[in-house]
Amino acid sequence: MTIKGLEAKVIAKNSKIAEIEIEGQKITLPSEYLPASVEIGESLNLYLTNSQEGILQEKKLAKAILEEILNGQ
Repeated sequence: MTIKGLEAKVIAKNSKIAEIEIEGQKITLPSEYLPASVEIGESLNLYLTNSQEGILQEKKLAKAILEEILNGQ
């Protein structure tokens, strides 16, 4: 499986709302969904998943973090 994200560009951002552009389409979304450090003009990659896959990925990440903490790696 190849993981390929959609490339998006941040075109406006304030404390509550951000506007991104994907292939010429402008989308408005809450700023809280963007990384805090992203600035206007920067590019992002968006990855889509269904609800079940998202939950599975979150559990895998949580497990990996916990193992790293417990094993001191």
